[in-house]
Amino acid sequence: MRIATFAKGVLFSKSYPCISDNLNVTVRTCRTTESGAQDPLRLKGHTRITYVNSGKSRIVAITGGIGSGKSAVAKLFEGWGAQIVDADILARKVVEPGSEGLRRIIENFPDDDLILLDESLNRPKLASIIFSNHEKKKLVESLLHPLIRQLWLSQMEQLKKAGVPVIVYVVPLFFESTAKMEEIEKVILITAPEDLRIKRIMARDMFPKEIAMARIQAQLPDSQKKDKSDYVIVNDSTLEALQEKAEVVFNKITSN
Repeated sequence: MRIATFAKGVLFSKSYPCISDNLNVTVRTCRTTESGAQDPLRLKGHTRITYVNSGKSRIVAITGGIGSGKSAVAKLFEGWGAQIVDADILARKVVEPGSEGLRRIIENFPDDDLILLDESLNRPKLASIIFSNHEKKKLVESLLHPLIRQLWLSQMEQLKKAGVPVIVYVVPLFFESTAKMEEIEKVILITAPEDLRIKRIMARDMFPKEIAMARIQAQLPDSQKKDKSDYVIVNDSTLEALQEKAEVVFNKITSN
């Protein structure tokens, strides 16, 4: 396990990588503008991150509990040239109207009135059911996780064939999953203090404090994830501080 730290002005000079249309380039960097145009989170003039494309895609996972800041780190990585696959987006796709996933949900929850007028899944209602019932949560995971994994592997293979140098799978339940995910080379855990996570969830999702706490408690605690992770980024301060820590990890991943 490695905890990301940063000594400002020591490791890197001040420019950003930009995504090249030619994925076979050896090194691709570009400098920030005053408006921060190359910075996905609109921060000005920070790190130069240079990566070498050895011809083999690097497959990494970003994980962490709800409200930890996974999406913010993924967005930074994307701005530095990584391609992102988000398990939450895949989870929505596998239950689209007419899908096998939606058929499985309807079959196993026939009396819960989970289908809306447009024939889509009532996701908030399903979430309220599974977060209050551990057995039903496990059931839904057993129904949908294999479909999500199949879709992830398909997208990963497409990206590898395209020569993408860094592929990032954002998967909240990495350690909770029963799948081995042997394709993942490095695991990055994003953590944050629980009180801060609660505030973020309440602000983002408009949940009352009790629901925010319940969502956190429904997931494995960070203490059970840290020793299994290759890198841990503690997101307990500003966006600028998070960027500095993420830069260190991205540089390590792409330089090895």
